Amino acid sequence: MITTVLGDVKPEEVGHIIPHEHLYCNMTKYLSPSDDPDFYAPLSLSNYGKVRLNPYAVRDNCILDSEELMINEIKMFKEAGGDMYVDLGRGKSRRPESFRR
Repeated sequence: MITTVLGDVKPEEVGHIIPHEHLYCNMTKYLSPSDDPDFYAPLSLSNYGKVRLNPYAVRDNCILDSEELMINEIKMFKEAGGDMYVDLGRGKSRRPESFRR
């Protein structure tokens, strides 16, 4: 059996799995303050190039804390045929009550 936040599931009942997700996380402890104005700006297409070169170049890229966004992401995964994801959150990033919603 596979233990989930919704209960146990038989392995043969599971199809497509995303095995390594972080639906909530806060990586700001790895940041160093910057004089770059994009550092505190919201993540957008205008600063995405910096993030591609350095994921810590924009603070907003280091925080995933929106339950609404998480729910929408899971819905899109389900609509695309996904069955299960494995969230690797720990500490304050573990929010099983949100995953049940």
